[in-house]
Amino acid sequence: MPLKRLVFAGLFILASILVPLVSSASTASAATDLPVSLGLRGERVSPEGIAAGKTLEPAVLSESHPVPKTRKELQDQVDEVVSGRGGKQTALNEITWTYQDGMEVRLLFPAPAHLTAEVQESRNNGTLDTFYSYGCPYSSSGTRWACIYENYNFNGLSSNAVGPGNGRMLQFRDIHVVQDLGQWNFRDMTSSARDTTGYSFCGFDSVSGGYITTFRVRNGGLGGLGALNDRTDKIGIGYNC
Repeated sequence: MPLKRLVFAGLFILASILVPLVSSASTASAATDLPVSLGLRGERVSPEGIAAGKTLEPAVLSESHPVPKTRKELQDQVDEVVSGRGGKQTALNEITWTYQDGMEVRLLFPAPAHLTAEVQESRNNGTLDTFYSYGCPYSSSGTRWACIYENYNFNGLSSNAVGPGNGRMLQFRDIHVVQDLGQWNFRDMTSSARDTTGYSFCGFDSVSGGYITTFRVRNGGLGGLGALNDRTDKIGIGYNC
C-alpha cells in the first residue's frame, strides 16, 4: 500500500477514536460544580443551632403547609421547627438563625388574617427605616435581603406588603455562601424569588455531574419559575451564576 494511503488510514482510525471522547467530555460539562467559596451554610454553627444528635435531613413539617387558622396553629408550626432545627422565635410568625459571622436567615410563616396587625407590629420591633418589596425587606441603613417564596407571585403579596402572604418565606443576606435549603425544610419548594441586595441571587438544583441554575434575579424578582418550579435545593448571593 502506498505511503500516502497508509498515512490517511492511520489518521482515519485515530479520528474515529478521538471524536467519541471529545463528544463525551462536552456532554459531561453541561452540569457545573457549585460555586462554593466559603462552604455550605449547613457547615457553620448557630448559637441557637441544631441540638446535639439532631439531623438536618428529615422534614419536620409535612410537604403541605396550610395557612394556620388560629394563634395556636401558628405557634405549633413555629415550635415544631425550633425544636427540630434550632433558631429563635423573633416575632409571632418568624424564626431567626444568627450565625457566628453575624449573618442571619429568617423563616416566616403565613398567619391568620385576624392577626395581621399584631404580626406586623411584632416584626417591626420599633425600627422605622425598614421597607418591603413584596415582603422582602430592605432599609435606609443599608441592610438588604434576598427572599424565596413557597408559592407563585410572591405568595400573593402586593408590592409594599410586609408578608409573608399565603405561604412560607425564607430571607437571606449572607453574601458568597451557598446555602442548602434542607436546613429549613425548603428544598424543592421555591416558586418565586426576589432580591433587594443588588447582587445576583441564584437558585441551584443538584443534578448528575453538578448543578443547574433554577433562577437568577438582581434588584428585582420572578413571580414564577416555569418548568423549574419546586426544583431549588440551594441558593447563593453574589455569584456569577
